[in-house]
Amino acid sequence: MAVLSPIKLGQILNDEAGIRLLRARSAPIVISFLYNTFRKNNTQEIPYEVFRLALEDFLTEHVSEEETIESDIDEENIQLMDIASRVKTYAEDWFSEEKRYIFRYYNQNKEEMIRPSPSLIRVFSYIDNIIESDFISTDSSFNFILTQLRTLSENMNKDPESKIRELKEKIKELETEILEIETTGKVKTYDNRRIIEYLTDLKRKSRDMLGEFSQVEENFKEIMTQIAKKQASEDISKRMLLGYSLDLYRELNNSPQGQSFNGFWGYISTNSEDEITALSEEIISTIIENNIDYDASFLLNLRSSLFAAGNRVVEKNHILTDRMNRVMAQTNRTDRKGLDALYAKIKSKNAEILSNGSDFNDNNFIFIDDIKASLSFPLSKPLRAETEERTTSTILFEEKKDILSQIRALASEFKVDEKKLRDNIFSFSQENKIKTFTLKELTDRYPITKGLEEIVSYISVFRDYCTSVDISDTSTEEIKYLWNSDKYFCVTLPTITIHI
Repeated sequence: MAVLSPIKLGQILNDEAGIRLLRARSAPIVISFLYNTFRKNNTQEIPYEVFRLALEDFLTEHVSEEETIESDIDEENIQLMDIASRVKTYAEDWFSEEKRYIFRYYNQNKEEMIRPSPSLIRVFSYIDNIIESDFISTDSSFNFILTQLRTLSENMNKDPESKIRELKEKIKELETEILEIETTGKVKTYDNRRIIEYLTDLKRKSRDMLGEFSQVEENFKEIMTQIAKKQASEDISKRMLLGYSLDLYRELNNSPQGQSFNGFWGYISTNSEDEITALSEEIISTIIENNIDYDASFLLNLRSSLFAAGNRVVEKNHILTDRMNRVMAQTNRTDRKGLDALYAKIKSKNAEILSNGSDFNDNNFIFIDDIKASLSFPLSKPLRAETEERTTSTILFEEKKDILSQIRALASEFKVDEKKLRDNIFSFSQENKIKTFTLKELTDRYPITKGLEEIVSYISVFRDYCTSVDISDTSTEEIKYLWNSDKYFCVTLPTITIHI
């Protein structure tokens, strides 16, 4: 581990929003409100209107402490404002670029949302460790250390004989445990104290994981900010900018944090059995049956919370990819301008030669008698006419071929928001608590509004984001769609069933 110098520590203290908040005079009341708002109910984000009303209620109950918030804000006559205006001023200050305690953004439904910054989440974790320290006993901590040491040793040992010996010992232990259960008819389980310890540790680690995802998301945003700054510089070429962007992107994905996220997302986005929810429900049932005094409600939304946090990271990844695509497109446009200039010079030179009636060298030119030369320079014309008509290509569907891949080829003909379609798929699954359903069931819930383009795009999204897609050879279904805002049509397709 590198030595922590005073200069480096000074940078951390200045850059960390959570540390700046801890040093503020208003820290007790601000952290208390933000902690109760986001941490108490394991909430990752809330609408701004809900946040504002909650802050009004909180300040009404803590009138005497509000003065410390006022003292940390450079705003004149704030004492003369009504509570709604003060709350707005406080919120604006907290998500300002200077403080960044919380973030404000708009979700896919264009609803204004508030969520804590990664630095504030780390402050929450620090407070959790203090509050919940009594739940973790010395023997539990030691057992965790011992288990980790054993696991690490077992998975670092490359000696085949040692590995076989370890596995035989495990088999012997399992056989002894099975014999004991068969003899006594009883199963050894953790006592209530140990169960609470594990649940407390699980809650802490899941919260830390959400904080890590928030930091990964911020890293993507930072990359996009750096790209934008580079893009604004006149001293960097488009090709250098693209190389710079790819290097940053590659560095993030190859970092331990990026690799860890990729491993998690690969599991949670494709696991159709939803093992996390099944285990959580089983544990909660056992807690209720045994009257264990512990609030394990955080388990109910554990998978959905992790998925939502991870999905935000994926969305930022898509935005970053789109930005790099635009950089490439701008590079192509730059090259295009150079070609246009070259073609214009050639055209001008040829026109000059023809108009002057210059003598040509027979070795360099071909002469056609009695025919006036016809010059055509199509590349000097605009790529698109002012009134452009959409054209489509013909795709043949051959029997006994991969029909689904042929249908997906149509998706490139049109422009539909695939993110919206993907959100519809996972929302439908969560609403109905099902992992398998048909295209018709999905479109009955989320009607088609963009014609055949949207239907084709759905099929493309199925292949990219779902575990598997089945197309029936025997049954069909009618998909209804709206066209031109006033007419409904139906298209008959083979029954398409998806599994997520």
